[in-house]
Amino acid sequence: MLELDWGKFANGYGSIGLGVDRIIISAHRLSWQLHFGQIPVEMHVCHHCDNRACVNPAHLFLGTPADNVADCVRKGRIATRERVGSHKLTEEEVDFVGRSGETQTALAERFGVHQSTISDVVTGVTWKQ
Repeated sequence: MLELDWGKFANGYGSIGLGVDRIIISAHRLSWQLHFGQIPVEMHVCHHCDNRACVNPAHLFLGTPADNVADCVRKGRIATRERVGSHKLTEEEVDFVGRSGETQTALAERFGVHQSTISDVVTGVTWKQ
């Protein structure tokens, strides 16, 4: 008889321990595999319902890591722009940087930030426009 233990990981996702060796896997990933088959390499099993412990196959979908992040942003679970607690510039200042003809060094001095912060805005690493 197959031995099973179930519970939750510290991050709230359901977990299942399988067999004598207690191989621990994510419950939602096991649910996907039981209902739909193998999970392609590099794909995530995501939740429409945002309940990390949910294993209902109707609530699950496959997505790339980028799809998963986009889903989080769309649902407001990831802070973006000024909602990021560590932001250094306001949205208006970022807009100014995008329109300004000043050097990155001058802009950094104007706003009291490091030149690399301005460079990240200009190159789109942060504050995508």
